[in-house]
Amino acid sequence: PGAPCTYEQTVNGCINGSVNAAGQGLAGVSKWSFTFSGQYDTPVSSDLHLTVQPEVIFRSRFNIDAGVRNPFYGYQSAYAKLNLRVALGDLNDRWTLALVAKNLTDELILNGAYGWGAPFVPLPTTAASIEEGRSLALQFSMNFD
Repeated sequence: PGAPCTYEQTVNGCINGSVNAAGQGLAGVSKWSFTFSGQYDTPVSSDLHLTVQPEVIFRSRFNIDAGVRNPFYGYQSAYAKLNLRVALGDLNDRWTLALVAKNLTDELILNGAYGWGAPFVPLPTTAASIEEGRSLALQFSMNFD
């Protein structure tokens, strides 16, 4: 009770500038979220070592924007995102060459939804933004100490 009106509610007749939002989740907040990560490091020769770093990021379903009531754009369903870094470097850590993969399964993750209406646009409009899809990068680092 007493929550401020969203844009959509204001256009459709917000009463006394507030609404009862009891039971609605906060925008962008999952009930459950966790990250699992690890690192495995092993020598592969007398001069080199291999490092493997997997990561799993999980989030349960969440409301993207309390003001957008569209069933597609209003919510992000639960997801697990997989990241992986595989690196080869010398045993003294003077240099490292790594392949970094983000969002390996190419999950479509909505991270924002925005609604507009009159007087901004002639028809009610909703736009959504998504996180970056799968990406691969080659990373080189060198220690000059």
